[in-house]
Amino acid sequence: MFKKTLCAAAIIASTNAAAQVEMINVLEFGPNNTLFAADSYTGVVHAFNITPATSASPAPAFNLENIDQLLADAMGTSRDNVRINDLQIHPDSLEAYLAVSRVDGDNYSSAIAVINQAGEVGFVDTDADHPELKIEQAPAADFEFYRDRYQGRRLSFTDMDFYKGKLYIAGLSNADFASTLWTAGYPFDNSVAASTVEIYHDVHNQRETRAPVRAMAITELNGQDVMLAAYTCTPLVAIPLDDIKDGAHINGKTIAELGYGNTPIDIDIIFNPDFQGGGEPALFVSNKNQMAQVIPLKNIAEAVKGEGITSFDGNFFRRSILGGVEYPMSGLVQTTPLGDSHIATVRRDTENGDLELASFTKGLYMRLSDYQSEYEIPNYSYGEGQEMMQGFHNMLKTDEGYPEYIIQ
Repeated sequence: MFKKTLCAAAIIASTNAAAQVEMINVLEFGPNNTLFAADSYTGVVHAFNITPATSASPAPAFNLENIDQLLADAMGTSRDNVRINDLQIHPDSLEAYLAVSRVDGDNYSSAIAVINQAGEVGFVDTDADHPELKIEQAPAADFEFYRDRYQGRRLSFTDMDFYKGKLYIAGLSNADFASTLWTAGYPFDNSVAASTVEIYHDVHNQRETRAPVRAMAITELNGQDVMLAAYTCTPLVAIPLDDIKDGAHINGKTIAELGYGNTPIDIDIIFNPDFQGGGEPALFVSNKNQMAQVIPLKNIAEAVKGEGITSFDGNFFRRSILGGVEYPMSGLVQTTPLGDSHIATVRRDTENGDLELASFTKGLYMRLSDYQSEYEIPNYSYGEGQEMMQGFHNMLKTDEGYPEYIIQ
């Protein structure tokens, strides 16, 4: 049940800075309650030390309606002026951290909101002293897509991942090869690497150097640390971390085309349960323009062993999800794993257009309360052979805040 809410690289590393934030659009948690926040307008990655709630919510699921209005009230503006740029979950407290922009014409002011499962909202103190990393070679301020529909400098930073003591940052630079990966140790010092990236995009029938990584995740495959990167139009690319060195030009291996005409929102390494006491590690892919996908990591590992996709097969609509499964998650704006059992999402309600902070149970990837079916008709009774379905439904009804609708 939804709770109604009223209310390349010239790089400078510094500490104890308090640079003004303008447009934070990427968040990533690091060690010891460190929240990395990338500001694409200023070219700065901030490292905030945060104080989470002392314990996680006993019910980790989110069922919050109208969070755009909740945030607007807290920021002293109207809901039309609120933009949610990213979502992360604190690994211990399970609170939601949202990169939020308040829009006033062409001007942006930025904040990091913290929301718990009860709908209580707070903000990270971005004015407090904190370490930061400045990357100078951001795209020009007047770089735009389709007149002023999308400002190019918003792609200065597109995603971040903290892995084995290093922060990996993807985005665009103003270098000849614009797609760039930056790597920095943390705590920040002056040892920062910048690499340019080139891929073969089969559906476009060309090699691409300017398209940035839109979403990435790092894991071990075949005994090697590998970055998995998803791009617009959804080629999935593998890049060994050993290739990411200062000054290197990387040729990523395209291992799949996950769907043309789509922008991936996020990709994450998860454990995908089978509800029979087992499951397997998988890559969760959320998308703007197609269903979410869950791809077994073992299948990805096999694809990484191969030669990859290196030539055009004549099919502009080529698509392969490596034996994965697609799930009906629509209206997604942002996604991220929530504890062991859920995926947290910011999504747009397709009925009324409101923004929701809602969670999905891993393994099912649906919300029962989105549907009006045979099961919801009054006086329905589960018949013989429906025990498993009844168990799933009762679990989801509790998870989504409707325990009174459980059928025993």
